[in-house]
Amino acid sequence: MAAIPKGTHMGESREVKSFSRATKTSEEATVTNGRVQSLPIKDTYQDDKNRLRLDSKSLDSLSQPHCLVCMNRDSCRIVRSRTKLMNTLIERGKPQEVQSIFNALIEEGHRPSLISYTTLLAALTIQKCFESIPSVISQVEENGMKPDSIFFNAVVNAFSEAGKMEEAMDAVRKMKESGLKPTTSTYNTLIKGYGISGKPEESLKLLEMMSGCETEYKDF
Repeated sequence: MAAIPKGTHMGESREVKSFSRATKTSEEATVTNGRVQSLPIKDTYQDDKNRLRLDSKSLDSLSQPHCLVCMNRDSCRIVRSRTKLMNTLIERGKPQEVQSIFNALIEEGHRPSLISYTTLLAALTIQKCFESIPSVISQVEENGMKPDSIFFNAVVNAFSEAGKMEEAMDAVRKMKESGLKPTTSTYNTLIKGYGISGKPEESLKLLEMMSGCETEYKDF
């Protein structure tokens, strides 16, 4: 997964403080019948590990984005600015605040970009909110977005951290089917995941795959 960009922009500190005053209840987005909706997240700051707990009851108040730029499936200035803010919060060790900013984009009628979803994945993974990962992936797919290698690597990392290696390998398969080549970073993440899941023998197979990958790049 690509490194989170460093540095902040004017006005970001003010936005960080503003979102830091959010209440303990926020919402997570989901897509239902092509509509972007949200799911309440309860006790965000009460859990010892700052994990997000998702409620399965959806809200009906949110529908298609009404931002004219977002309606054309382009990223508007606000989406880009808020996504940078999400990155900044991760840098500052505040991944638990990323969710409220992501939800605010949807509440205000914007369509999060692929980079927004990738950043959200990173924040959820840091908090070990692994149960939310499939929902994020579904949103990207149902919004008709084409995942890039950075998003796929974020998915692989999330499942690897959770020790769910079947799902991680499935993400690699989809990555290949999309015409994208797994990188050395992808395989290193998988090796880490097999270590977490207690399957070191699988790591040896991946080392062989990595050797083939490196040879292919050299030949190229």
